[in-house]
Amino acid sequence: MSETEALVRRLYTSFNARELDQAAALFAEEALLEHAATGRQQRGSTGYLAFAKMWIGAFPDAVLAVDRITQRSPTTV
Repeated sequence: MSETEALVRRLYTSFNARELDQAAALFAEEALLEHAATGRQQRGSTGYLAFAKMWIGAFPDAVLAVDRITQRSPTTV
């Protein structure tokens, strides 16, 4: 398993366990989170926390599964 795949899997495992601070710590402050459905963009751990809390508020029982990870560039997953 690549480092990138391990990082993504840790992110989703933390989300599913509702360990959002641990998940947020995986993001660099300059990381850009793009939400395809809305076109909204957020940055870094603060942006991740806001998005994750919104998502959990809308879907409190949500559990995410990773089926496949495709690395598009050295900095994009």
